Amino acid sequence: MSTINIIEIIKIIRRYFTIIVAACLAVGFLTYFVISNMQSYTCILNFKYNYEEAASGLAPNGKDPLDPYELENPA
Repeated sequence: MSTINIIEIIKIIRRYFTIIVAACLAVGFLTYFVISNMQSYTCILNFKYNYEEAASGLAPNGKDPLDPYELENPA
């Protein structure tokens, strides 16, 4: 069994360049479609406010309307 040098590898890649590119694209598209069709996980968050004004729709300061998206950025 003989060894292959780098020049022979480059010649092989040049000879089969279009086949190599087509195979890489096919594998890429196949991977994309498999991953995009995999099961996704969704988290549903239920939370409860622990102050009296929440029942009337007011924020803890008692003035502003209650905004549940404020929990993402408490500042």
